[in-house]
Amino acid sequence: MDMTSEQRVLAPQTVVWQALNDPEVLAACIPGCEAVAKVSDTEFNLVMTAKLEHYDWPGLRFCPTICLHFIRPEIVMDFVTLREFRTQPGKVWKKLAKARELVVTRNGKPFALLTETSPTKLEDDLRALRRAKAETAVASLRRAAGERGLAAMTPKAINAEIHAARREAKGRHAAGH
Repeated sequence: MDMTSEQRVLAPQTVVWQALNDPEVLAACIPGCEAVAKVSDTEFNLVMTAKLEHYDWPGLRFCPTICLHFIRPEIVMDFVTLREFRTQPGKVWKKLAKARELVVTRNGKPFALLTETSPTKLEDDLRALRRAKAETAVASLRRAAGERGLAAMTPKAINAEIHAARREAKGRHAAGH
């Protein structure tokens, strides 16, 4: 059995990480999980029950092992509130010097990213940030196109759409003058 899922949790990564390493919290997150035993920092043994559709059985009991993959502690972010940023700037700067990146929150939600740079790295840092934002935007557009069934369009169909849109825009422009 391969259970794969991805969830976005609006909480600081450190809080989520601690929760995922708490066997009780982890058990509550997995459907049908009765118990979790931590074997190591990356491995947990579970006791689960799964009911099969169309069968009047009490359910199958099995004991899988889950492993946490792609653990990257370097991406754990520190958070500061907008209020902290305003009222305790010295504390924020010290935190930034240590963490090198901070997430600024407003009303408990991420608002801005504060990142360390230097005069010699500024242009490279800005270029990298803008490139990452552009890549995220393109991925989002591709995902939306896939959801709308547009990802399967042929180049001919795409060109026809472009031609129709240009013809429509030209018609509106001519009617306006």
